[in-house]
Amino acid sequence: MKTKTTTETEETKPRLALQARVLSRDRDGQTRDVTDQKPFGLKWVAEDGDLALYILGNCKNRLDLLFMAAES
Repeated sequence: MKTKTTTETEETKPRLALQARVLSRDRDGQTRDVTDQKPFGLKWVAEDGDLALYILGNCKNRLDLLFMAAES
């Protein structure tokens, strides 16, 4: 009977995994997962990234304005 020999394998480096979910809050305050839905899902964001960046930029500007208003 032959003995099994193993060949030396290359050492692998760990990989970083990113997982994202898109949550939406309605007017009643209930939160739901819309990751796989349109128009707010991840697929939509990936397909229309320019619009998503524009929307996020507007949100950031509004948050900055609210922060300045809260300071004064």
